Amino acid sequence: MITTGLQLFKLLPDDGAEEDRFGVSVGISGTTAIVGARLDDDENNGIDSGSAYLFSAVIDIEFDPPEVFEAVGEPNKQAVADFTGDTTNDVVVAVPGDDPLLTGAVQVFLNQGIDEFDEWLGLTSLKSIPVGREPSGVAVGLFNKDEFVDFAVSNAGDNNVLVFINQGNGKGMFNQLPPIDVGQRPSDVIAGEFSGDGFIDLAVANADDNNVWILVNDGSGGFVKGAMLPTNGLFPIAIEPEDVDDGKDEDIVGVNGLVAPGFKGNTPGSVFVLINNGDGTFQPAVTYEIGIGPADISVGDLNHDNFAEIVVVNNTDATVSVLVNQGDGTFITGKALPVGDAPTSIEVTDLDADGDLDLAIVAVDIEIGPSVQVIQNVGVDPGELFFDDPLAFGVDADPNFVVSADFNEDFIQDLVTVNADEGASGGSVTVLINVQCPWDLDESGTVSTTDLLMLFAQWVTNPGGPPDFNGDGIIDTVDILILFANWGLCP
Repeated sequence: MITTGLQLFKLLPDDGAEEDRFGVSVGISGTTAIVGARLDDDENNGIDSGSAYLFSAVIDIEFDPPEVFEAVGEPNKQAVADFTGDTTNDVVVAVPGDDPLLTGAVQVFLNQGIDEFDEWLGLTSLKSIPVGREPSGVAVGLFNKDEFVDFAVSNAGDNNVLVFINQGNGKGMFNQLPPIDVGQRPSDVIAGEFSGDGFIDLAVANADDNNVWILVNDGSGGFVKGAMLPTNGLFPIAIEPEDVDDGKDEDIVGVNGLVAPGFKGNTPGSVFVLINNGDGTFQPAVTYEIGIGPADISVGDLNHDNFAEIVVVNNTDATVSVLVNQGDGTFITGKALPVGDAPTSIEVTDLDADGDLDLAIVAVDIEIGPSVQVIQNVGVDPGELFFDDPLAFGVDADPNFVVSADFNEDFIQDLVTVNADEGASGGSVTVLINVQCPWDLDESGTVSTTDLLMLFAQWVTNPGGPPDFNGDGIIDTVDILILFANWGLCP
């Protein structure tokens, strides 16, 4: 039975102060979507009466036991893409040498897909490929004119970037192009369309030069040096591509502050924002102060306003800094979120399939030790984002870096970490398969006609929210097809 109704309700903010809020509650077989307005005025964040907000029910996140795959050393970074053209996500990891004077390697892990019972078959490692000294970043993209994904690696010890072009034979094999010299001690490399010509370019953060270089794609997979962009701060350590000002061009956001791996700085770092003019040139960097000892950065639309927020994990003070986009590429700093000790990596992703982007963080949990901590996004208010307390998941190793992707073809985001101390060679890749059943909207344990009716009801009352199974921002026929594909008992 589908019912709708009108009710008054109260919600308590984090500080315990009670605020009256009025809302419309749409109840559908026990599932509730709440959309409404604040009745009073909050002087602290300047929200006027009548401003809209949305709160989501907290959905339990669970993962299967971690699946560990041996690496040729201790990898520090990774990226995910379909290298073979079979529509499944593969992994490429960067592995430094045992000594800074020794060359490192990259290792490609191919996804084996699922069996007839929808059980994931894991990853298979290919032979490692030698790269330069101290590989520090990995970027993936379509660099030449074919449809097979390529990758690039930055080498901090050699001050260069190596580009690997996919052979296109469906086997995950690559040809290396000549090294591209960049600035001093490149700390990260990203792929994006920065020059306005339709080809995927590269951007490189040079830690000792305090700048970002744009490497412009010549259309065939080769790259030439473009703009050199000061970051208005010391030691840029990580960068991300994102259109933050709705200019339809990819901008660059990054973080300054961590001098060297393992170093705990004692001064605040900064986020820098480089707005793209659309032709490969950029406006001067604008910076925002964040926490102490920043270690990694990620971006995503956390509050459903179609503008990306910036999140940074701070190694020294064990927090996450959240910078809220004002819709024009400028930001204000929100509340700092506490996390576990010595966090090193952060990823913005939807892990509970509720349409809100959550946070996955590599940190040391007080109970289980090195882990991935998940912070669920549980509500949006025009003046504030609301997050649940961190949930820790062990990975049977000491993780360095985390990213998300769907590995077992169920349209749910899983997690993959690269780790320092597991496996005979000293390092590993670990995959945490997400065992959510988001298609079971009535939580009966079975995807059935009731869930289909609930999807149709949400289509009308909550477009763009759950159940947006494929995360494209709308509820449409694709989501219906995904529900049908998972008909029957939940895993």
